[in-house]
Amino acid sequence: MNKRLIRGYAAALSLLGFSAAWAATSNAPWPGASPGTSASVSANDPRVAALNAREARLRQRAVQVRRIVAARTAAASRPAVQIVTLPPMTRTRTS
Repeated sequence: MNKRLIRGYAAALSLLGFSAAWAATSNAPWPGASPGTSASVSANDPRVAALNAREARLRQRAVQVRRIVAARTAAASRPAVQIVTLPPMTRTRTS
């Protein structure tokens, strides 16, 4: 084997090892912590309660904004100008 082939195998194995380590730690980076939850923050924390209250207010505000936008869109879709057909205007010149 030449040095170039050995370096290729070393690079491939190191990339494979890095990928395996990444996959193993990305599921649960700390022992005892399940993915998607934090072990240091409890459910009774007032900061979490404040965040939940803010989220509820923002969701209500988003519903109000959607209603306003829908009303404006409906108003904008109605024609503001009415087309009227007038009889032809005739001019005659006599001199």
